[in-house]
Amino acid sequence: RTASEYNTEKAGIPIHVVLAAYAVRVDSRQEIVLSAEDGHTEYKWVSYDDALRLLVKYPEQRKVFEEVVGKR
Repeated sequence: RTASEYNTEKAGIPIHVVLAAYAVRVDSRQEIVLSAEDGHTEYKWVSYDDALRLLVKYPEQRKVFEEVVGKR
């Protein structure tokens, strides 16, 4: 587990974000149930390198990912 705090903007309004992340092992064959009320609308399984390529909009997310999963 790791966490990071940072300030950013959402719709032009300053916000403070606390981003927590956990490393877990999962069976990719299990059904995935998303919490739509929290804004989760889709998911996909990706490799480590593909995850790094996807984490470009918010540098803080990439940092947390690397801390939880481990840098390669």
